[in-house]
Amino acid sequence: MTASDVEFAIIGGGAAGIAAARLFAAEGRSYVIIEASGLLGGRCVSKTSATGLVYDVGAHFLHMPDLNPLYALGAVGGFDVYRSSNDHWLQRNRREASAAEYDALDQGWTRMDAAVFTHPRSAPDISCADLIPKDLGRWQQTLEFIVGPYLCGRDLDEVSAHDFATSDEREDDGFCREGFGRLLAYLGHGLDVRLACPVRRIARAKDPGLEISTAGGTLRAAATLVTVSTAVLASGAIDFAPGLPDDLVRACAGLPLGSYERVIFTLGGNPLGASADSLIFAHTTAVEGAALLARVGGTDLAMLDVGGRVASGLAKAGPDAMMAFAHDWLKSTFGGYAAKQFKPIETTSWCRDPLTLGSFSSANIGMMSARQTLRDYRDGHIWFAGEATHASLWGTVAGAWESGEQAARDMIRHIRP
Repeated sequence: MTASDVEFAIIGGGAAGIAAARLFAAEGRSYVIIEASGLLGGRCVSKTSATGLVYDVGAHFLHMPDLNPLYALGAVGGFDVYRSSNDHWLQRNRREASAAEYDALDQGWTRMDAAVFTHPRSAPDISCADLIPKDLGRWQQTLEFIVGPYLCGRDLDEVSAHDFATSDEREDDGFCREGFGRLLAYLGHGLDVRLACPVRRIARAKDPGLEISTAGGTLRAAATLVTVSTAVLASGAIDFAPGLPDDLVRACAGLPLGSYERVIFTLGGNPLGASADSLIFAHTTAVEGAALLARVGGTDLAMLDVGGRVASGLAKAGPDAMMAFAHDWLKSTFGGYAAKQFKPIETTSWCRDPLTLGSFSSANIGMMSARQTLRDYRDGHIWFAGEATHASLWGTVAGAWESGEQAARDMIRHIRP
């Protein structure tokens, strides 16, 4: 990158950065997205298998399609976005759960939900593990997996009850047949982007503005929007001069990214007899829980998601260990007939990727206010956005998108052309 001047420099080309750039462009303001990786999308990436199946290695669910701006933008852009059938399948002892077992799980969920959402905000923050009932019977560990590793990417003893209670409902979902990552990349088409250009330093210039040092040179900007993950910020990968205030440093450290990883494979011939996009949970009595999305988009594609300490351990062990885990999970959950159809495609390792250092944010105990600290920071012409800054849609692409738009509007109001 050659030295040049823009009004707004956007650090990070994920959903927040793309949303902000589109707004700057629409308002006729000069900007540039500076992205460390070689493609747009951040933690939302689509790929194609050798047999032509499209799959997402990052975010896949378009939560709450009636309210999700990305679902509407996908439809306008000609993408095949469609609503989930909400076919949630519960498996126990290599069979589908009985009606009584489904009812028991639902009742357990209702009790857990009530315990978390009625915990007074004025009371001290505690972990969800300390708050939820301990007499949920045979579904205790299954429910703890869903609330902790599956929904938050962290084990339940690490999940802030106050933070979890702020999250908006996400039971209604949609999908994009061409891949969520491809939809996001489409929304970034035509924007001014510098790829494969990691930012090293953001420094106050002698006259008003900032100097942004990158692997490709130095850029001057009137203001910058930082959208990289809180885990990357906490790691010190970007140097700020002068340094960020202590409360902001604490906020980044208090919003670590959870571990949420995926094993992608095919199950030829639909051995499970599943309908399209069936979300399958298995009864578990141990910590090694997982959730299977079967027949993705009505194809042979399947994705097994794991979270929390299990996910970070598997990612550290490597792709072979993750594939073996998925194969064994299929065999123990359904039987050898299902495992025989298992054909591996890919595994993820977001928690070991230096550009992300995790999957999505989850507040430490007592750190729910860190989201607002990041969202409200303004000093020195620096703004922050991303899913971690959204009050109720943290952990979602829609939350990142809305935070980017809101920050861009604020920057336009404060920075004169």
